[in-house]
Amino acid sequence: TVATPIPVAQLLSSSTATATIEPATTAEATVPVVATASVVATVAVVPTGAMETPAAEATATALLPTSDITREAVNVAPPSMASPTPISTATALPTETTTPRPIPPPDKVRITGLTVVPQKFNNCGSANMSVMLDYYGAPHTQIDIANRIKPHYDDRNVTPEELVAYVNEETDLGAAVYRGGDIDLLRKLIQAGFPVMIEKGYEPDAWQGWMGHYLTLIGYDDEEEQFTSLDTYLGPWDSSGRPISYEELAFRWRQFNNAFLVVYRPSEEAQIAELLGPAYVQPAQMWQNAATAAELAAVERPDDAFAWFNLGASLTELAKLNDDPALYSAAATAFDQSRFAGLPPRMMW
Repeated sequence: TVATPIPVAQLLSSSTATATIEPATTAEATVPVVATASVVATVAVVPTGAMETPAAEATATALLPTSDITREAVNVAPPSMASPTPISTATALPTETTTPRPIPPPDKVRITGLTVVPQKFNNCGSANMSVMLDYYGAPHTQIDIANRIKPHYDDRNVTPEELVAYVNEETDLGAAVYRGGDIDLLRKLIQAGFPVMIEKGYEPDAWQGWMGHYLTLIGYDDEEEQFTSLDTYLGPWDSSGRPISYEELAFRWRQFNNAFLVVYRPSEEAQIAELLGPAYVQPAQMWQNAATAAELAAVERPDDAFAWFNLGASLTELAKLNDDPALYSAAATAFDQSRFAGLPPRMMW
């Protein structure tokens, strides 16, 4: 029997906890996926201090959003002084205003200077993180990372939180993980020069079955409607990147609650917060939005085990923030429904 989820808003309104949950909001509006101008840009971020990014050739035919931009303005002539005839104060003259034209984002971006590495057995998380850290001038191998966050061979998986903790505790860089992302937000981060690591589902064939997998996104192409990724399991090993369509990524990404991870220099923390906005920076808001999205998905697709699991995970985080037994109970029900709907066993690795 498939249950109907209790609306998240109803659960939160009946919460007895004192923690404040802001009303659900959507993420900052972003431009459509298909840009209105044809632009090709290569992003090369040059670190400061001891952390050097590998040199990269860069060409651009348009400025990125973080560059100084000259906007076309309407020139308004001052009132003529030829005639001293006073103007009646009873009638106000219309005033022309200058409206800046929005600058379309590049429709094709590629971040250079990242080198893919073949992963060891069940080590995609550590391998992808080693790619990210090497890009920022902190060369930690996948073995270094795995020995710290999964020292036992039988540990088949690492969570995004474990990867973030490694960066924050073992390097001079910063890292954070978020849930409930979307395609436009990934493009926005890449436009700003930040590679993005995501967790997604992967099912090579029926015999191998479903499993989780990490990817590092380093570019996108709106005309082809695809991202460029570094895949530590499939290659290619010349670091040219493997394409993944927007549609395929959206389908596989939602199986992990649209989780994404960014690494940044301490001086870039404020820029990351500005790019993401309060819908992601504020944990209570982020988890409420994720829970609401999962709830809607479970209603639309009641046999979607991942939607139910995402709802359970999001409600659990809200329960922690609110110390609310009712939210824990609703989360347990959602987790049960995910198992009834056929959650792959490897989800619990």
